[in-house]
Amino acid sequence: MKLTGKSSILILITGLLLLSSKCKKEKEEVEFKIRDRKEQYAKEKDSILNFIKTHTYVLDAYYNVHIEPVTDPGQRTIYDDAILVQMQDTAVEDLTYDIYYLKIAEGQSDSITTADGVLLAYEIQDFELNMIKRKTELFPQWTNVWTPHIGMGALGLRKVLPDFNVGTYTANPDGTVLFSGYGIGVVFLPSGLANYQYAVAASDQNFTRLPAYSPVIVKFKTLAVNQDFDKDNVPNIIEDLNGNLDPTDDNTDKELEDKYKIPNIPNYMDADDDGDSLPTKQEDTNGNGDPTDDDDDGDGIPNYLDPDTH
Repeated sequence: MKLTGKSSILILITGLLLLSSKCKKEKEEVEFKIRDRKEQYAKEKDSILNFIKTHTYVLDAYYNVHIEPVTDPGQRTIYDDAILVQMQDTAVEDLTYDIYYLKIAEGQSDSITTADGVLLAYEIQDFELNMIKRKTELFPQWTNVWTPHIGMGALGLRKVLPDFNVGTYTANPDGTVLFSGYGIGVVFLPSGLANYQYAVAASDQNFTRLPAYSPVIVKFKTLAVNQDFDKDNVPNIIEDLNGNLDPTDDNTDKELEDKYKIPNIPNYMDADDDGDSLPTKQEDTNGNGDPTDDDDDGDGIPNYLDPDTH
C-alpha cells in the first residue's frame, strides 16, 4: 500500500505521541516511587550526627538561635549540649529514630503535654542552613503537639515539645503581645519525622524550597499553651483515658455517635464526653471547677463520663 505524504506525517505524529506517553508514564512511575524508610534513614543518620559535631550555636539579644560551623578545634559543639531521645516511626514498626535536640531554655510557666496545643515562634532550616519557613513572635502559629504541622509535617516535635514549658505574655497598648520566659529549643529531625517524600515550596524569594527526603532543623520558642481544647474544664491530657499519650483514641460516647451516624469526636475535643446532652462543664455538681471528681451515683464513674448521671 502506498502512503501519501499526509498519511506518513499522521503515522509519525501518532508514533511520537505514543512514545511520549510511554516515556511520561515511566517518568511518573519513577518520580512517585516512595523510598524505603529504613534505607533512607540509614543515609541520613550519620550526616545528621556529623552536622551536630561540626557546628555550634549562639543566642542573640532577641533569643534567636544561630547555628554556625565550628572554627576552633576546642570550640563547644551542638553535640556536646544535645539531648538524645528516640521515637518510633509512624509507618514502619521496627524503625526507631535518634532525635537530637537542644534545650536552651526550659520555659518558666505551664508545662506542655502530648495532648496540648502550643503557640510557637519557629524557624525551619535545611542542613545547608537555608531558611525554609519562619514565624516570629509577632506572627506565631498554633500547632497540636500530637500532629504538629508548622508549615510542614514535623512529627518529631511530638517527642520534644513535652520537655518544655511555656512563658507568659503581656498586651501592649498598640494591640501587640510581649512574650517572656518561654522555652527555647532546637531539634534536628530526620526526614522520616518531617516531610519525608513531600517537598515544600518556597513561599517567596526570602525562603528556599525543601526537596523531598530532606532532614530539617527546627528552632522554636514555646510561647503559650492550650491545655483544654474543648473548654470543658477537663485538661486535654486527663482526657487521654487509656494513658497511651494518644488523645485521639479516647472516645467515651463513640457507640452513641455511631448509632446516630454522628462524626466521631475524641473526648479532648468533645464538650459532652458521655453524649447525654448535658455539657461536661455542667456535670461539675460540687462546683469546684473540676468535673473529674463528681460521682453522684457512687458507681466509680464520674458524672461527665456516665450517661446515667446528670
